[in-house]
Amino acid sequence: LCEWQGRTIIMQLLRSVRLFQFGFQRRFSHHGMKVAVLGASGGIGQPMSLLLKMCPLINHLALYDLVKTIGVGADLSHLSTNAKISAHNGKEQLKDALDGCDVVLIPAGVPRKPGMTRDDLFNTNASIVKELTEAVAKYSPKAMLCIISNPVNSTVPIAAEVLKKYGVYDYRRLFGVTTLDIIRANTFIAEAKSLDVKMVSCPVIGGHSGVTIIPVLSQCKPSVIFDEEEAKQMTVRIQEAGTEVVKAKEGTGSATLSMAYAGMRFTHSLLDAMSGKSGVIECTFVQSDIIPGIPYLSTPVLLGRNGLEKNLGLPAMNNFEKNMLNTALPELKKNIEKGIKMTSKGGISSFKRVQQWLTFARQWHIINAEWQDPILLAGKVAHYLRGMNKPIFHHESDCGDHVIVYNCRHIAMWAFDWKRLDYYFDNRYLRGKSNIPAYEIHQVDPCRIVFMEVYRALGGPHDLGTKRRNIERLHVFADKDVPSHLLKNVCNHLEQVMRVPKRYDDYTEEERRNFPKIVQLPDDYCVDDEANEMETESFDSSEK
Repeated sequence: LCEWQGRTIIMQLLRSVRLFQFGFQRRFSHHGMKVAVLGASGGIGQPMSLLLKMCPLINHLALYDLVKTIGVGADLSHLSTNAKISAHNGKEQLKDALDGCDVVLIPAGVPRKPGMTRDDLFNTNASIVKELTEAVAKYSPKAMLCIISNPVNSTVPIAAEVLKKYGVYDYRRLFGVTTLDIIRANTFIAEAKSLDVKMVSCPVIGGHSGVTIIPVLSQCKPSVIFDEEEAKQMTVRIQEAGTEVVKAKEGTGSATLSMAYAGMRFTHSLLDAMSGKSGVIECTFVQSDIIPGIPYLSTPVLLGRNGLEKNLGLPAMNNFEKNMLNTALPELKKNIEKGIKMTSKGGISSFKRVQQWLTFARQWHIINAEWQDPILLAGKVAHYLRGMNKPIFHHESDCGDHVIVYNCRHIAMWAFDWKRLDYYFDNRYLRGKSNIPAYEIHQVDPCRIVFMEVYRALGGPHDLGTKRRNIERLHVFADKDVPSHLLKNVCNHLEQVMRVPKRYDDYTEEERRNFPKIVQLPDDYCVDDEANEMETESFDSSEK
């Protein structure tokens, strides 16, 4: 009996150990959490992917974008963490990126520029979110979907309507990531009150744009005291923090790094809850019935294995905060209705779609370099390689085009520039790279001068990555022989930067007759070149 009891106790202990091991494995994601980042090559997507690669709860990180994803994936795959990286380029690989995902993040879209609000991004980002959500509904309907693309107040309702259309909508699995507002509130409060920022926690409710961002300072932990004027200043700073970053970057980007950190933090909290951790609370923009007539609202929520476990509702507020909420509700309602209306009408107008496609689709241009100054030519080519011909140009959107330059062997230079201009070039001699006159380089490689001038015209060394990506879309050829598979892509023939001079005898007889004449010559007048031809013919006939 004692032996049997001893065996029973041992079996129970072993069972407890196994259960603990299973829980530990699930907690640390050996079970396998797959996270997909849609828009992984963008300003937010790249740093966020880096942070997610270091998360121990992820064992498969799928990166998707229209371009450049392979390079981002190769770079991240060198990090010594357990998360496996898979990179997916183009719409045909979107299904593979989403297959079997536990969490899908959408940071894809166009960033803000100076003078723009988050709402100004609606026309472009709305269609992007709609298209990507349709793919999620088809290929990964059970995944947690986290919307980062602005304006969140409108893009979350768009995603919800798309999921409803496909019959896979679950309000517990759709989140608008507003974590950046909480992070900013915690940081600014800690700075103002000289506190440890890790110990500060301030809820932010409402939405994620302008006046809809409502920090509930009265419920900050640890408790802090602001008079009404200080509370107003702190609230405005939190609401306008994104604009502050856009202005500080002088048009070169938005709050990409802090947003990447916020996306990582929310994802980590969500994965924690999905892995079984209890008491995980985050403020997020979700479907809500707390305020009548406002179907979506950012409030503190309790996360669980199935996503949203419980909406904790509005925190206690003082009169100042209640007034801010009442002021924000009409704007928030308008933003939400804008997103719902967009999907109910089947999307934006066809004109807007064509306009956006022309803005961001890659086009192919071709230009003849014969008798063209390479410096002037390079300026025009660089303009198209960077996408500056597009209506909404921004260097982070990478909307540049392809340019084919042919007849590079026949470029022209002013006066003594062939000997005066030096290029740092490997001329295939034993001494390697050195300053070589232009005429020597042209003899070795007729395309090299055009290539180097375009590379120089693309800008300084402050962003070599973007510069190298742009130069990859340049295709230079010495003569007229351009491969047919490239010519099939051409949709625009660029005008030359310089007028090509023509000899008199290059014009047809009809063109010569149409030249404006100062003096009308008699019909029997013999032009010099015609006289020479006649003399040559008579000389040849006399020899015969």
